Amino acid sequence: MLTLLPVMQVALVQRTKIYTIIVIPPTPCAGTPTAGASTSTSTSLGCAGIPFTLGLSGSVLASGLSYQWQSSPDNLTWTNITGATSQSYTTTQTQAIRYYRCVITCTAGGANANSTSIQVNSVTWPTYATLPIVESFENTWSNSCGSRDVPNAFWTNSPATSNNSWRRNDDGTSAAWTSTNGAYSPAASDGNFSARFHSNNATAGSSGNLDVFINANTASLNKRLKFDYINTSGTDSLSILISTDGGTTFARLDSAGLAASWRTKTIFFSTLSATTVIRFKGVSDFGTTDIGIDNIILSTWADCSGTPIGGTATGCSIKRLCWSINYIKCKWGRCWTRFNLPMASVYRWRYYLE
Repeated sequence: MLTLLPVMQVALVQRTKIYTIIVIPPTPCAGTPTAGASTSTSTSLGCAGIPFTLGLSGSVLASGLSYQWQSSPDNLTWTNITGATSQSYTTTQTQAIRYYRCVITCTAGGANANSTSIQVNSVTWPTYATLPIVESFENTWSNSCGSRDVPNAFWTNSPATSNNSWRRNDDGTSAAWTSTNGAYSPAASDGNFSARFHSNNATAGSSGNLDVFINANTASLNKRLKFDYINTSGTDSLSILISTDGGTTFARLDSAGLAASWRTKTIFFSTLSATTVIRFKGVSDFGTTDIGIDNIILSTWADCSGTPIGGTATGCSIKRLCWSINYIKCKWGRCWTRFNLPMASVYRWRYYLE
């Protein structure tokens, strides 16, 4: 015999609580703001080029404030960091020791205060090379912040690993590249190897910096950078930047566009800084082919001196329009020669003295 037992039905009632959130805008600043103390996510970096974030503790919370982060080699002389104008700032450091602070300004009256500085140390840092420098990447790269991530002690590479990390063209596995696709041909313009930025697998828009450190404190102010590059397709880019303060701030020197085969780029610049950094910055398009650089030559580029040899130039066209040299000018080792033609025509011919 089957007995059916009664079933109790229970009604569940969901209770809803209503909260009211009141947003109170910060009080406008007045007088001299309280700057507080500088903080950092790391004060002892494992190696140069590791990102860390600066911040503030105990600073005033108010509207109408502006922020400017500064850096110093000795905690005495301070330099504004370009673009570092928020309460926090993420950066990297190539120096052994650097100090940071933030200048907080009340925009209403212009009064400002400096946060207490913080010291950040790098365990390792690059050596500044004496000019001239010739690098064709033929040797096996050295370990710095990663596995075989720098050509030698004069270089840094950031990030040290991942698809957007530079490597010798045949050694992507040491950077944990997803694949070795995107190789260009030939592999080098000088010798058998080159430095390669892996835009084939790097996320679109991500960048990688390969920096060389030089002592540019030479008798001549003027310098020259020559290098070969290849970038056969896509919208990925290669920019060349310079820092004269050891890598704290950078300015653009030039860029290199598409090149179906190896092409030579020459850039002239002026500096006497003993802490000069030249940066090769690759930006990925997640495209088909990678970017390569090779045969890098960094040297002084002295002004010509004395009287240049102008030589003799004569000639006539079939219409008997003869010309002659009447002006020679030299600067930065380059000479301009002006030719006068009949009928008041003027032509200029430029050549380089290397």
